[in-house]
Order: sequence, then structure tokens, then C-alpha cells
Amino acid sequence: MKGVSEMKVGEGRACYTFGELLQGQIWGYPMLVSLPVESYAHAVFYPSSSAELLTPATKVKVRQAVNQLMRDYKMDSGGVFFIESPLPEGKGFATSTADMIAACRAVASVHNLRISPHYLSSLIAEIEPTDGTMYEEVVAYRHRQGRLLARLGHLPPMKVIGIDRGGHVDTLIYNDQMVAYTQAEEQVCSHLLKQLQKSIALGDCRGIGAVATQSAIMHEPRLSNPFLPALLELMEETGAAGVVTAHSGTVSGLLLDASSPFCETQASYIVKIMAEWGCQLYSFDTISRTERGVENDTAVSDGQPVYASHLARLVDYTR
Repeated sequence: MKGVSEMKVGEGRACYTFGELLQGQIWGYPMLVSLPVESYAHAVFYPSSSAELLTPATKVKVRQAVNQLMRDYKMDSGGVFFIESPLPEGKGFATSTADMIAACRAVASVHNLRISPHYLSSLIAEIEPTDGTMYEEVVAYRHRQGRLLARLGHLPPMKVIGIDRGGHVDTLIYNDQMVAYTQAEEQVCSHLLKQLQKSIALGDCRGIGAVATQSAIMHEPRLSNPFLPALLELMEETGAAGVVTAHSGTVSGLLLDASSPFCETQASYIVKIMAEWGCQLYSFDTISRTERGVENDTAVSDGQPVYASHLARLVDYTR
């Protein structure tokens, strides 16, 4: 490793999510598919010769993650962290996961390390159930074990108009107290995951929205959302692609096809209606393959749409 005097300031960032496109259980293990959005936690790390690691007082999980990273890679220097977190905690934005990923990436950049998503996944899962946002594409993910189920590809351009019903949800408490999924729900989840993988490969916003809507409805008995009936009605009225919710949070909203010529008109009308509900509103663009500059894993070479008959690697999630 370099001497401290030779080290540069490290920076890292990680995206937030707006809840999940799907959450349920596969093969007896709880799983989810997070919805990554264009909003980011940003960490700056100033290395020092002191062995002491200074993090913001409220970022206890960041401190745990970075300390473990330093032990794993035998780093003997400390430093000071500054973390910019523009979104509130306990809402379903995966803020804790984003903070930890951004901080680990900032330390890694100081030491010119390339830390894999698999390493970050296992590291963070030791601290709390986590989202799979350390991967470059949308993934099906066992959030309690930090295990990758499947890479689903990159989303088409979409927009989320969301609302926060208030309060907050503690992820650790929620996961400890959550009611187990039934066998029937597991079968539904398997079907929805196959449908979601196909829809993402096809760039089908409505198919993606349909899965998110069914997941939100299926999950309602576990964490009631008072806005769900109104969101379903507004989806039908506006032609939105679907309803999306934070299955262990307080935010929910509508998914729109950002490539549609009607998207901005839809969004303006939805914001106008939701503003009457008297709660905090949010608007995000989802992270798509065009925004990342990365091609969908299942796309054909000439950039034409991929049809169902071409999906040779579609995973069968049924037993």
C-alpha cells in the first residue's frame, strides 16, 4: 500500500432506489428486485496517518463496513469521511446500502483497489439486509444473505412520480418481524420474476409496471399502504405503466414510460393530483442502459428489440 503522504483524496458514489419492482420469496429464500434511480449518495474520504477512522456520528453502518474493508485488505491508515446523503432514511430509498457502498468505493479509490460487487454484497449483508445496487444492472437478489440470484439487464428509460405517506420503517426490525410467505405466494413470485426478466429484456415498460403493480398488491397485507387504492385508480386514469412501492418503506408511486411523447403531460397531471394528498412528493428518472452507457446483456448486436423467442438464457425460477 502507498504511504499516507502519497495518497489522494478518495471519492465514491452509489445510487438510491425507489422501493422494489418485486419482492417475495424464491426456493424458500426472501428476495427482491430493487428499482435504481438517478439519485446518489456521495462519499469523500481523506486518508490520514492516524489509525482512527472518523465518520459522521449517525453513520454507524458506514463505520462498520469500512472497518471491515480495511481489515480485509490490511489497510493500516485511518481517515475522515464526509458523506452527502440527499434523501431521508427509513423511507425505502436504500440509503444505508448506498452510504456503505459509496464509502467503500471512496476508500478503494484511495488505494487503487477494484472491489467486486460480490465482495460488497457479502460485506454489507453481514451488517443488515441489503439491496443489490452494487451491481451495474438490475438484479434479482437475496437481500438477507447478500446473494445474487440473477442478472436481469438494464431498464428502459422510465420515470417515477412518488409520494411519502410519512413515518419511517426500520429495515432490521421489519425483516425480523415480517410474516413468512406462503407456498402460493412463492409460486406467484416465481411467475412474476420470469415475467419481469422477459419485460426488461424487451424494454417493455408496461410489462415491468405490471409486475411492480402485482407485487405491491401482493405485499399489502404485510405493510399496508393507505395510498394504494388511489394510486391504482390514478394509474388507470392516466395510463401509467404501473404502481411501485417500497415494500419495507413509506414511499410509493407511479411508473411512467419516459420515452413516451405523453410522459411529461402524464407526470404534470399526476403531480397535480398527488399534491392534493398533502404529503411529500418525489420525482426520479430510473437508471437505464442509455443513461449508464452500457448495453443490455440480452440485446442483439444491431440494437434491435429482442423478442421472446430469442431469450435463450431466460431463467426458470419454478421448482
